[in-house]
Amino acid sequence: MNVLGWTGDTKVPPDAHPFHHGGWTALLAPSDSTKTPHVRLAMQVSWFDAGFNFIPVAPAQQLTPTDLTDAACLGNLNTVWQNIGGHGQFCLAVRPRDEDGPMPSQGRAWLQARKAQQDQERQHKTLLDKIVTGLNLPANACQQGAHRASSAILVPRNAAQKTRQAIAEIAQKLETPQDVTLVVSGLWPPLGFTQNGLGTA
Repeated sequence: MNVLGWTGDTKVPPDAHPFHHGGWTALLAPSDSTKTPHVRLAMQVSWFDAGFNFIPVAPAQQLTPTDLTDAACLGNLNTVWQNIGGHGQFCLAVRPRDEDGPMPSQGRAWLQARKAQQDQERQHKTLLDKIVTGLNLPANACQQGAHRASSAILVPRNAAQKTRQAIAEIAQKLETPQDVTLVVSGLWPPLGFTQNGLGTA
């Protein structure tokens, strides 16, 4: 069995196997049908979409019931549950509309291309920071990769549509370059707000 989450509710998904431990219920799924992170995430999303309230375990982690004997993993579940219970997350990403071609490999052309990339990354982060600040909701620190900046926003389930509209309104008011696009996905289980996947923050 793999542990896919924790819940303080008595209601659990019908395809989950409840395991009561330390005043909490761990949500288990058969190991043979949840071998990969992709499959574990898909099951968590299906539970979340069905309205179940739980603290998700990071899909990259493969925890078994024997791992639950470590009391340290239960340390801050109450705090995390209070913070994320009834919430999900939107994922926001700012990226260019068109992908650049391959970067030159050396010389002045490489230096110029690298500077242009750094300027673009700063521009993306600034735009994302303005949107997140305008929402006034809990958010993860901006993550930057090549050609994109992203962040997760913690949103009450019952305010998902209102928040999506607020994101659109804030973005429209900002001076957004024509070559930049904002991608909003979710609502997802609040994986970005459960440090190390055990619910210990």
